[in-house]
Amino acid sequence: MILYEPITFDNSPIEFVLIGPFKGKDVILIKSVHAGLDLIGLANFRQKTSEYIPNNNSLLSSLSGPVRQLNMVESGKSFDIEMESDGRRSAYRFAWVGSGHNRDIQRVGGLLDDIISVIKVEINNRDVAEVELLISAIILECSLIDQRRLKTKRTMIAVLISYAIIIVLTVIYYFWWQNLKK
Repeated sequence: MILYEPITFDNSPIEFVLIGPFKGKDVILIKSVHAGLDLIGLANFRQKTSEYIPNNNSLLSSLSGPVRQLNMVESGKSFDIEMESDGRRSAYRFAWVGSGHNRDIQRVGGLLDDIISVIKVEINNRDVAEVELLISAIILECSLIDQRRLKTKRTMIAVLISYAIIIVLTVIYYFWWQNLKK
């Protein structure tokens, strides 16, 4: 028996999932088509995620190849989608795949807090167009964070290559100059 069929989007530029209470149980409310089980598992955690998410903010990790960085934010405590079924308050958790520093993740958390009360109503009404409109603000922010990180990574690589070229040219010039003196 399916408790709740999630609203699924196939046009998202990022993998994401929103988990929250429905009739007293946490279920997947919204997700992208390609949301992996690791991402769903992360969103299903009820503890703070800093223990579970590797920190990929170092210089070396920025220059390494692609890393599947998982991020999660929790909303403030809120009521169940169907309030009459469960009067307890619970957090909604949004998880996504993408780069980001702590301040970026906090900004996504702020956006989730801003829309959660409205998006709950639209999820309950199964108004997919409204849900898409509301969740798109968070998806845009996650996508922009990824783009900024990629731009920073490319700039860093270009600077390092420039320094390497300058060092090589300096060494070549030094040896050329030494040969001219002989």
